[in-house]
Amino acid sequence: MKVMRNENTLSNWGNIFQIMTGIVTLAPLISLAFKSIRTWLTIIIRKNAETMVLLVILWLCITIWLIFYVIRNRKRGMSKSELHKDLGISQSSPYILIVDDDLNVLDAFRDKFSGLYANIALLTSLPSSLVANGFDIVISDIANAGYKGKLADDILREMKIRYPYKFICAMSSNLSFNDRAYSIDGFFYKDAKGEYLDKILQAINEYRKKMCKVEERWNEVEAEMKMQKRTETEIAEAKGNYYRSLESLHLWQ
Repeated sequence: MKVMRNENTLSNWGNIFQIMTGIVTLAPLISLAFKSIRTWLTIIIRKNAETMVLLVILWLCITIWLIFYVIRNRKRGMSKSELHKDLGISQSSPYILIVDDDLNVLDAFRDKFSGLYANIALLTSLPSSLVANGFDIVISDIANAGYKGKLADDILREMKIRYPYKFICAMSSNLSFNDRAYSIDGFFYKDAKGEYLDKILQAINEYRKKMCKVEERWNEVEAEMKMQKRTETEIAEAKGNYYRSLESLHLWQ
């Protein structure tokens, strides 16, 4: 057994010696190859200055793209609250629902809002408060606009309780219905001249500004809910729904 170990040892040393000999033999060739490559690159640089400029520009473009890619991925990794802070006015064209049993009124709204707001839906009645789920703003007539032609004031109040962060307003040609529009965001009297359309448009424009200041808007809603003695559970649920609605309706347009 000892003899076999000695033979293996000698064999290993022989292999190492052969490898080292090969390296020493090839060293001049390797050196010559590196010199040839360096000379070739020098010639290219001297004779093809334009090519080098293009290569530098290409390298800069790739570098800028990589920086942009990293920044974009970091932004995608932000928390939801940080992401929503970047919600700009151009990204937050509100989703508006107009409800009235009078088709002439709906036509007037269509004409007034045409070219100003693209995301507008028109309905002749409110079947339930859940209709507001896909909208930021709901403006509804009270008389004959509820389920089966009933008054819509109860639905609007329920809507505001369910979605406290949405802009919910009533309108009517009956001025006395102003008393029914409590616990929501406003009431508009439908005058014969149609001036209420301008007032509603102005109110929507003002709300749109608030809508873009996401954190400030939520703080305002939260304060209102606390004044109404809403529970912490209700406030937390509303906050979650608020951010989810912004994400689904606006951020991924």
